[in-house]
Amino acid sequence: MRQLILFLCIVVSLFGSSCENSASTQNQPPIEKSSTVSSNQKNISKIPDDLIQQLITDINTNENNFHLSKEDLEVLNNYLKYELHDLNNDGVSEFFLYIDHSDWCGAGSNCSYWAYQKTPTGYKLLVEDKVLQVKDSVTNGYRDLSSETPMGFCDKNIARLGVTPYKFDGKEYRKQKEQSECRAFNPK
Repeated sequence: MRQLILFLCIVVSLFGSSCENSASTQNQPPIEKSSTVSSNQKNISKIPDDLIQQLITDINTNENNFHLSKEDLEVLNNYLKYELHDLNNDGVSEFFLYIDHSDWCGAGSNCSYWAYQKTPTGYKLLVEDKVLQVKDSVTNGYRDLSSETPMGFCDKNIARLGVTPYKFDGKEYRKQKEQSECRAFNPK
């Protein structure tokens, strides 16, 4: 029982007010596109509408029966950002979406990322994890990825990161063995 209570406290602290359920995405208002842009982030106005709807569907499709609330959709509308990376060198960039907001990223800037590839039938989710980084190495024609999340410090000015590598197996990205790395910490 104690473990269940601890688990529920962790879930509540991670999702905060984002835990409200809604009937379905079909009853939710469409996302309006934001017009704010910072110098190093790209805003929602350049993200295709069908990709935004696919993201909402993917977030709402989960084993915990979590659904975006009206407040969550407002946060998504105002803080959804993207990066473009051509993972397979085909000249068509994949979208890396993330919601740059403390309710979604937490104190350690552990933002969830969703990497999507355009297909003839829409957008395909390639990987979902925290703080996705694109690597220079290539496996089966696709650049390797890694999720790199802060885990504390190894020593003064040396950060400990939890690193989860992803490699493409010819059909999809597969999670590799997670590892811990220590790197110089350079606060911005």
